[in-house]
Amino acid sequence: MTAETKKDANPNPPNRSGSFDSKFFNVVEKIGNSFPQPFLLFIYCAVTIIIISELAKGITFQIPGEDTQLVIISLMNREGFVYILSNLLKNFINFPLIPLIFFFTIAIGVGDKSGFFKVLIMTLFRRIPDAILYFVFIFISINGNIISDAALILLPSVGALLFISKGKNPLLAVMISFAGYLAGLSANTLIAGTDVVVSGITESILPFLSITRNLTIHPASNWFFMGTSSILLSLTAAFTIKKFVEPMALKDSSIQWDADVAEEAANTFKLTDLERRGLRFAGMTAIVYLAATLLLTLLPNGWLRSIETGNLLPKSPFLDNITVILAVFFLLLGLMYGIGAKTIRSSKDVADGMHSGLSAIIGIFVVFFFAAQFVDYFSYTNLASYIAISGAEFLKACNFTGIPFLMMIVVFTAIINFFVGTVGSKWAMMAPVLVPMFALLDYHPAFAQCVYRIGDAITNTINPISVYIPLVLVYARKYKKDAGIGTIIAYQIPFAICFSVTWSLQLIVWYLLDLPLGPLAPMYL
Repeated sequence: MTAETKKDANPNPPNRSGSFDSKFFNVVEKIGNSFPQPFLLFIYCAVTIIIISELAKGITFQIPGEDTQLVIISLMNREGFVYILSNLLKNFINFPLIPLIFFFTIAIGVGDKSGFFKVLIMTLFRRIPDAILYFVFIFISINGNIISDAALILLPSVGALLFISKGKNPLLAVMISFAGYLAGLSANTLIAGTDVVVSGITESILPFLSITRNLTIHPASNWFFMGTSSILLSLTAAFTIKKFVEPMALKDSSIQWDADVAEEAANTFKLTDLERRGLRFAGMTAIVYLAATLLLTLLPNGWLRSIETGNLLPKSPFLDNITVILAVFFLLLGLMYGIGAKTIRSSKDVADGMHSGLSAIIGIFVVFFFAAQFVDYFSYTNLASYIAISGAEFLKACNFTGIPFLMMIVVFTAIINFFVGTVGSKWAMMAPVLVPMFALLDYHPAFAQCVYRIGDAITNTINPISVYIPLVLVYARKYKKDAGIGTIIAYQIPFAICFSVTWSLQLIVWYLLDLPLGPLAPMYL
């Protein structure tokens, strides 16, 4: 390995350069890292919601299309105290990320313990040319929403191994996977869970107006637009990584990883007979598992199809349990590889793998305990609904049309995204306003849904109170011990700008050319 290669693989300069981008990175990282620890930040946010709910208590508002009025509920009273006390554990137990992370981390831990992922990556991906490595990885990350939040468990860990085997900085893999999955949320080449969730909410709003009552919305209503987005975003993001993000990592002297050993091992890597045997075991397991899954989904009476309709879309046991199906798949692959390669010789080895997987993220459950309280209080007090509906009504009062109107909706949604979390909950609050608003301006509900999804994604990774940041920090701190919220945001700003510009330009072109958004989903009514 040449001296130049060694320098690129594991840089350790005394200071970052004095360029503008380096100074900007330093400022953003310093400000962001001055934020409290994530668990404390969520405590502050929860307390703020409690105070605001008291100040705004009694304010009434109405969801368009519904007769009942909502009122902002205070938590600073006897009823609120009892509610908080009674729901502390319930909020934590019901927090959607916890069971997913717990189960998927166990599955990944077994594969990591057996050496399956390392061998698989070395075998399949080490020959990817460096020229397209970033494009391939960001494309896979963007399409990670196909496996839901499991992508943020699998991609950072597996991607880091891939990058190390290529002599690349593993922190880049962590940041790229985070950006691709969340800032590129909804952009996918296949129909994913987000398509099902959003289209289902949109469909429920159609009866609000006579002009939308007989329209059809389905999970593929944005497929043409979002499928194209997955390619365009990958291309521009690959350029952004090479031009901006990678140089930022090269100038960061606090990033540490054993590049020399990893790169030399990758260059001289040869499978042993036992490792080949392990891959054969894993390969046969994959064939049997996938065949069984296909039979259960493709046969007319397959057990993974909807019991009521016999369909896979819009709702079925397959879609409802896709993350469990994938977790079991990875667990079996890691287990069978370990048995074949003899890296797993007893049930103790399996248990050790599960324990090691969980030990790496155990601290995140502390953060999620307080995050769950904040999310619940924001919803229970109706403050989240009030902010979303008031903002949407303001936009409607501005009476903008055309491109300025569309850009305003994108910006407004991106701002709301800092306060209201998941794509489904936010769209459930905003759809009753935006769908009728778009329809009265002669736009199809599929277009309203599409514009919303752009704004919903682009600020995901720069939100300091995102429930995903603590998870990403677990992986980032493996290679940058002092990584904090500011580190994540600083690395994500180039992606946020890139995705905002790319998606906005695509939206404008789509609008000017009046292109269909998906099958049977025109732009106009």
